[in-house]
Amino acid sequence: SGQANVVWLGSSTTVGGNATTTERRYVNLVTDRLGGVEPVSRVGGSFPDRNTKPGVHGYLSAMGGTTSENYINNTTRAFILWERPSLIVHMIGSNDSIDAEPSAVTVEEYEANVAAEVDKINAGATVPVSQVLVHTYRRAGTSVAKWATYRDALVRIASTRALRVALPSAAILKMSRYSGAARLRATASAVTGSPFSAGQ
Repeated sequence: SGQANVVWLGSSTTVGGNATTTERRYVNLVTDRLGGVEPVSRVGGSFPDRNTKPGVHGYLSAMGGTTSENYINNTTRAFILWERPSLIVHMIGSNDSIDAEPSAVTVEEYEANVAAEVDKINAGATVPVSQVLVHTYRRAGTSVAKWATYRDALVRIASTRALRVALPSAAILKMSRYSGAARLRATASAVTGSPFSAGQ
């Protein structure tokens, strides 16, 4: 059978800073739901021997406190693409929406930053790769109206990228209204290509 590598990008929510155990992190739970054959591993700071085992493999490339301005850089992008991912999941924006510096990133800057990363990954990929843009739950202190503008930015990015393989090269998953197990089910459905409601 073939191999499918999933890379998870983002900030502390992706890292799983509040998870009770490593196994309960969002990335581990969804990778398991996708049929992961081994624990999620971190994208390294080097170019290791490629994992050639068949099945679904999860790779984490995220750091707490990051925004759309720095959640990927030229170095980490090279390591991400080295894993030859079939799917890359971007879950970024919570820190961007903070009003206080140094985190604050306007929605216009946010849209430009995420779009640029999607395009750089598509340009550098050596195998077909699909990308999912996750609009996660709203952080405390960010208004509903403001957070909706970040969602709309992701929708615009996704709507202007062409379809590729089973998923759009940039698909949008809106999870603002999900919580707990529902968030897990929605993410797993989206990354496997099953239909999900764009209005949720």
